[in-house]
Amino acid sequence: MALSRNRLRGYVDANVILSGVATDNPHSASRVVLVASELTLLDLVANERAIEECTRNLARFVKDEGQLRELEDLLQEVVSRSIEVVETPAAGERSSVPGADPKDLVHLLSAVEHGCDYLITANTKDFPGSYEGTTVLEPGTLVRRIREQIKGLS
Repeated sequence: MALSRNRLRGYVDANVILSGVATDNPHSASRVVLVASELTLLDLVANERAIEECTRNLARFVKDEGQLRELEDLLQEVVSRSIEVVETPAAGERSSVPGADPKDLVHLLSAVEHGCDYLITANTKDFPGSYEGTTVLEPGTLVRRIREQIKGLS
């Protein structure tokens, strides 16, 4: 996947990835975010832990083996087409950030470390509103912002 600093860069956590993959609604905000990356309108990043969480949650919630394999394959396809997978950082000296849920800190640190403009999550309450240049927002908010920018081009 070709990355560009001329595009918006967003970190997606597991809930956005799974929502985008598992939905039948092509207009869901999470699906639109993934498709926007496939169309090279923005670059998406997720760490290894987010991808592992997706796989673990699929196995936990999907009981039909055939459907599980189908969703796991779809997850792999979507990740390979639209998401740069990066190493999960060690919390190290930043073992806490005010307003961040400790179990989700690695996602915020990944977003900052990889120069993401946004951390895209359905769980905005688990993060501060922004941190070191990365703004935390829901998929729907990002989609609305992209639409407004496109509208402003005319």
